[in-house]
Amino acid sequence: MDYPEKLAASLPYLASDLEWVIRSPFLLHEKPEPDLARLPQSQQLIEDIRRDPGPLADYLLQVRRHTLGTYFEYLVYFWLDNLEGVHLHGTNIQLRENKQTLGELDLLFRYQGKDYHWELAVKFYALAGDGTNTGHWFGPLKKDTLKRKLDRLFTHQLPILKTPAGRQHLKSLELTSVKSYPFLKGMLFTHAYNQRTVIDYPVIINEHCTKGLWLERSELYRLPRLPKLMISRRPKARWFSGLPETEWHKAHSFKELYDFTDKELESGSIPVQISLGHKKDDAVTETTRLFIMPDGWRSSP
Repeated sequence: MDYPEKLAASLPYLASDLEWVIRSPFLLHEKPEPDLARLPQSQQLIEDIRRDPGPLADYLLQVRRHTLGTYFEYLVYFWLDNLEGVHLHGTNIQLRENKQTLGELDLLFRYQGKDYHWELAVKFYALAGDGTNTGHWFGPLKKDTLKRKLDRLFTHQLPILKTPAGRQHLKSLELTSVKSYPFLKGMLFTHAYNQRTVIDYPVIINEHCTKGLWLERSELYRLPRLPKLMISRRPKARWFSGLPETEWHKAHSFKELYDFTDKELESGSIPVQISLGHKKDDAVTETTRLFIMPDGWRSSP
């Protein structure tokens, strides 16, 4: 089948992206129920898509808003839609009251006779300040913070079923009891040259979440020269993808990385995400995820 250009380019990554969505650690201590990742069906689905990504690619044709967050959501929808015993009541359900939209339910489903509401998000935050303060964890463009996301999640998105519009929607589906949970994944980045040997994270954060490092572009020269160091650039669409060996190249010097990010960051695009890896026996293993920020990022408003 002929897919749109962006979707066709994603075909080699679909299985690894689905696996990351299902198996990567959650950002928060609170884990959503039920634990569907543990089901043998989930692993079988990943293996099926690894052999033939076509069914997932076909599913993604319905995506209209091409952002990383929307892509993440549709991977979750596809996963649950292909699990025996899971019934989707709906996705992206708009709740309205007096002709006004109050909000949207990301996912409402039934499993083993119980009904669940999940709010989905994938987030990448870098620390500039006190690690215990959720307001000091910033999105790469600094327009978003962990605090802002958690405030909206726990004061608006998760309780929305308790509003009159929410209760009316549940009544229309003949649902009497629904449990709501956050389904929040992503990565947290700390400064590569932080003086503290141990970073204190907000108490709400899962200490086993995926972590990386960040630095400003002018700090690249401080990176150590390591033998067999491999580098791969990650465009935003590939921020949680598994990388094939063909996308890694040996780092002869960090000047090439410096020159590359000079052009990227001066164009006004988002900070550059890089994977650092180590090659052994013709296989590359990612060792560090690195965000390269524009100079002055730490102190910018």
